[in-house]
Amino acid sequence: MNARERLVVLLKENGCSYPVFPFSPPERYPELELLPYKSEIDSTNHVYGMIRKMLFMYNLDSENYGKQEWNPLSEIVSKGNTVVIKPNLVRDKHPLGEKATLSTITHSSLLRPIIDYTILALKGKGRIVICDAPFLSTKFDKTCEVNGLRELVDFYKSNLNNVQVSLLDLRKEIVQYHGNVMKPEGHLGQKKFAPVEGDPLGYTVIDLADDSFHSEIDTYWKLYAITEPALIDDLRKNHNYKRHCYFIPNTILNADVVISVPKLKSHRKAGITLALKNFIGICGLKSFLPHHRIGTPKNGGDEYPHEPSIYARTRDKLIRIILNTPIAGRIARKLLLEKHIWEPGGWHGNDTIWRTILDLNVIVRHADKNGTLCSKPQRRFLFIADGIIGQDEEGPVLGHPKKSGVTLLGMNPCAVDYVAAKLVGFDVRKIKQIVTPFESRDKSRYPLVDYDVNDVKVVSNIDEYVKIHELRREKSLKFLAGKGWKVLEENHQTKG
Repeated sequence: MNARERLVVLLKENGCSYPVFPFSPPERYPELELLPYKSEIDSTNHVYGMIRKMLFMYNLDSENYGKQEWNPLSEIVSKGNTVVIKPNLVRDKHPLGEKATLSTITHSSLLRPIIDYTILALKGKGRIVICDAPFLSTKFDKTCEVNGLRELVDFYKSNLNNVQVSLLDLRKEIVQYHGNVMKPEGHLGQKKFAPVEGDPLGYTVIDLADDSFHSEIDTYWKLYAITEPALIDDLRKNHNYKRHCYFIPNTILNADVVISVPKLKSHRKAGITLALKNFIGICGLKSFLPHHRIGTPKNGGDEYPHEPSIYARTRDKLIRIILNTPIAGRIARKLLLEKHIWEPGGWHGNDTIWRTILDLNVIVRHADKNGTLCSKPQRRFLFIADGIIGQDEEGPVLGHPKKSGVTLLGMNPCAVDYVAAKLVGFDVRKIKQIVTPFESRDKSRYPLVDYDVNDVKVVSNIDEYVKIHELRREKSLKFLAGKGWKVLEENHQTKG
């Protein structure tokens, strides 16, 4: 692996906020003069400058920095490449309103500099695809309206000739509601699963079989479950004692470069979501994604730490409905979240979701264009994380907006997530999707890292962050974990 994969850049700027469309640079940087379009200047846009500064701090094309020839992404992007940019577009709404939705999804002001520098690296020939597979009920167009992505893509389409920029919903099916009957998640109407076009290049089913992280527990395959009950039967056909299959868009497999732009959030099932978890959104059908196992650890499940009463199950389901209802959710949220509200698998004993997360990371890193796993990485990567406004407590979609003013950059998702977990003040040792790749690197046929966690290095404008391994919670961003993950705030030691 590239030695630079051990490095993570971390910037913090107090008072930083998201700029308005078209997210123009704050000054006339010399290298942008080579773009095939002229940019306006927005002196209030600190985000663009932060991304540019991180590219420099990562030592990308450093000898040309400050010159018109500076081309920081030329190390990973070449002329004629297909570059996939993967933001987090998980949901189009939040119980606290549209402003709070910006704590849920990647903001397009981070995508503007990424796309600009990608265009420079493509040198007039190539393809950029911005894509994600959000929740089944998410209104994709609405999400892209809230974060300015639709306008941004239209901006590039009107200013480019030889480089194609497109926006793609990777889902093969969605959920629609008809009628006027109240249903879970606060929707009105009768639920219907509707097929959609999805990836125009089609999909490939990839079976990891014994190389899946699920293979260690597949004796419990009859317990596999997902939040949507109607998908459970199909889920167990895709994951059982014989196979562990994922439904991967060919746009992902055909990418030469993947630039992932995740959102910094807590997560009710996984503890934290950032670079590793962002690849959940490359699976075109949710029935290929095990989230938890029915029952308690006593019987091989991880849905609950112990068997809840019928009253507790009913109460928690009703509360989740209320929290997701736009009007009632605003009123009830603060009152109800003070109590213990359970989502199946939403606790630190979830032994399923982290395996799904790592399986998808193996696929996107090691599967070639035909879906065949290879020992060497099959595409180049960059991870740029949006923590300008993050989300803590009951993330990733019901949490509290957290103004953090941070961005992270790296080439390895394990290193980026390790730094992020330390940054927010969580006990990394208790987050399996982060620690497992480091611990299993020598025995895995398809490793995600090839170095020890203590080899991770940080470059930052904050002195405490440079010594990331020793960062204590009191010096961190002090994110609050979800109700089922409070152990992440406890016994926080200096070493990861």
